[in-house]
Amino acid sequence: MIILLYSAVCMPIDNLSSKLPILYISLGTVFNNQPDFFKMCFEAFGEQSWHVDPAVLGPVPDNFLVSPYVPQLEILPRTQVFVTHGGMNSTMESLYYGVPMVAIPQMAEQAVTARRITEMGLGIALEKEAMNVATLREAVERVANESAFRERVQNMQQITREAGGYQRAADAIIQFAEEHAKVY
Repeated sequence: MIILLYSAVCMPIDNLSSKLPILYISLGTVFNNQPDFFKMCFEAFGEQSWHVDPAVLGPVPDNFLVSPYVPQLEILPRTQVFVTHGGMNSTMESLYYGVPMVAIPQMAEQAVTARRITEMGLGIALEKEAMNVATLREAVERVANESAFRERVQNMQQITREAGGYQRAADAIIQFAEEHAKVY
């Protein structure tokens, strides 16, 4: 099953089949108005066993579920590969749930994150200008089928969860502020 997020409003996840692997595709809430990209996804994955319907996208292949909003934190634990823009929240959520990525950065900050995803073996980065149906399909299949990606992401998942997340970061900031506060 392929879940394609084309903009940010709610798709019931009850519609998902538990029998098919999930390929989750989202460019986040800011860079989602890209019908050509989503049509490329239709072409790349429309005839595959992965399980995206706005008129602007044209006919939707049967194995796509298209929604303007997806509860990402509920979908990621069931996802085999996440095609993402490489935003920091999406990347960290993907790591938290142990999901390897294909990152297609939409801006400079995301390009840095995507490069790091590749360097650490957590997925593959693609340049949106150089990407085509074949390179997108190949990257997703490679990430889905090469166990080394999943193993490295699962290792990073453990590290990410042990780090304590936002609560530990907030506590560290408060502690630092208290220790370094000037008395007036």
